[in-house]
Amino acid sequence: MMIACVKGEPSVFEDKERMATAIVEIIKEKGTFVAADLLDRGFTHEEVLRGWEMAYALAKVELGFLED
Repeated sequence: MMIACVKGEPSVFEDKERMATAIVEIIKEKGTFVAADLLDRGFTHEEVLRGWEMAYALAKVELGFLED
C-alpha cells in the first residue's frame, strides 16, 4: 500500500501506511481483525490508539471492501 504524501510533510501518513499493511496481513491470516492485534506486530499502545481507525479504513480499501 502506498499513500500519497502531503506537500511539505512526506511522512505524515507513514505510520498509518505501515499499520494498514499490517492490518491487511492480519485479515488475510486470521479472517478478522481487532486493534489489539497490532500490538503483536510491534506497534505501541499509543500508535494503536492514535491511528488504528484510519489504518483500518485504508486496509479495507486495499482489500476492496465497501461496507462491513
